[in-house]
Amino acid sequence: MSVLTYTAGSFPYFTSHDLKHSLEVERNLNWLIPDNVKLDLNAYEIFFLLIAAWLHDWGMISKQGEKSADIRRRHHERTEENFVKMYQSLKLNYHEARIIGLIARGHRVEDLRDSLYDKQIFSANFHIDVRFLAAILRLADECDITYNRVPELIYYSLNPVGASEEHFRAHLSIQGIGKWVPHKIEFFAVANDPKGSQTLHKLRDKIQGEVDHVKGILAERGILIEYVEVHIDSRGFIDKPIAFELDEKRITQLLIGEHLYARKDVAIRELLQNAVDACRLRRSLSNTSVEIRIYRQDGKLTVQDNGIGMDYGSAFAFLAHKGYSYYESEEFKKMATQVNFDPISR
Repeated sequence: MSVLTYTAGSFPYFTSHDLKHSLEVERNLNWLIPDNVKLDLNAYEIFFLLIAAWLHDWGMISKQGEKSADIRRRHHERTEENFVKMYQSLKLNYHEARIIGLIARGHRVEDLRDSLYDKQIFSANFHIDVRFLAAILRLADECDITYNRVPELIYYSLNPVGASEEHFRAHLSIQGIGKWVPHKIEFFAVANDPKGSQTLHKLRDKIQGEVDHVKGILAERGILIEYVEVHIDSRGFIDKPIAFELDEKRITQLLIGEHLYARKDVAIRELLQNAVDACRLRRSLSNTSVEIRIYRQDGKLTVQDNGIGMDYGSAFAFLAHKGYSYYESEEFKKMATQVNFDPISR
């Protein structure tokens, strides 16, 4: 595994991607996976997951003349390629290396709902849940964020600047990460200034984004992780936001009430358009049965649908920011090239 020490050659000002990082990822797997789920994994799944954890950053090693940015962007794919090309050097057979490479490839960026990560049968009826193994590896990798990853001696020796400095300092400030309760990952950190606090909150959001992507996959195996929470011990400043407080009733009237529409029934049309779009988009993606219900109860008119829905990240981005439409986002534009869908609402 000494090959991983060469990752520092291309990324001297990034946190380590060597064997020490791999061992931390393995430790994270240990607390992320409940004991009852470990018992459900067969011997090959455990073996494949451990090898992928140890060598998932193999693709970070560069050749002369390669650009660091290109290496980092594709290193998960490069790792898979290395396994397929050099399986004999690892004393693996081709099929073992191919599956391990696929699990390692899924540790970042990839859409793990893609059919590429469907379950496979290996050897004599051993079922390999590639999607789950890649998902839990991705989360374990994201959770290697504590001070252990950046010894202070290395930080002060390298004296990084700019984004690298922010990256290093964030890790140095984190004392620990784990779970008190099954559904939530928590980490504890110290911030000496508002910028440090902001960086920690960004890190929390980044991990939450990965949780949102994999939580459905993990839930299928009984791992119910929903949230990421950061506990910050702020030193020398008050780590609380100052914001305007608005009259909720008046603002509601201003944004969605009579002031917005000339006619009251137009608001109902808007709700229906949104419901129709949500259902049409879901049906175009999965060809499933969809429905819209309209009913009145306790003085309220409700429009209910079982359309595409929103995860936490989408709800925050497109509901909490007035004037920002999902249909104008890069995420939707990318999706629109793959499905035949033109929204009627804007």
